[in-house]
Amino acid sequence: MSKARLRVAIRRLKHGMEHQNRLVIALWMWALFLLHETFVRTYDLYRIVPMIDVVSHFLAGIALGATFLWFAYRAKYYHTNWVSIAGVIIASLIWEGVEIVQQWVIINPPYLIDIFFWDGFFDIIFALLGTLTFLLIRTFREE
Repeated sequence: MSKARLRVAIRRLKHGMEHQNRLVIALWMWALFLLHETFVRTYDLYRIVPMIDVVSHFLAGIALGATFLWFAYRAKYYHTNWVSIAGVIIASLIWEGVEIVQQWVIINPPYLIDIFFWDGFFDIIFALLGTLTFLLIRTFREE
């Protein structure tokens, strides 16, 4: 095998490993978020400590951001960070819309009732902050 072919093979292997690492990180972020959500719902912490909702949306933002970043690299988009940020904003808007529709269909306990503009707005902001934190940490880690 020539040196040029060996370099190409090593570059492909390295690219494949980076892609796998991004997927593994995204899956770990989802596991962390789901562990948190399971704990909060098991012990009814949304009723006892309403501000835990902020942590939930922050962790969801991290998981979503990692997932959209993995997708952006897989699809070979140039502006991966912007794809991640836009994906989180769109997913958060859809989620808040689903929450509004869900409240019309299923009656929630008083402590779970949302006033869309304020609650939904801040939910989206904290998800976005989670994504920005993830992207910032990733950027410093890669340098």
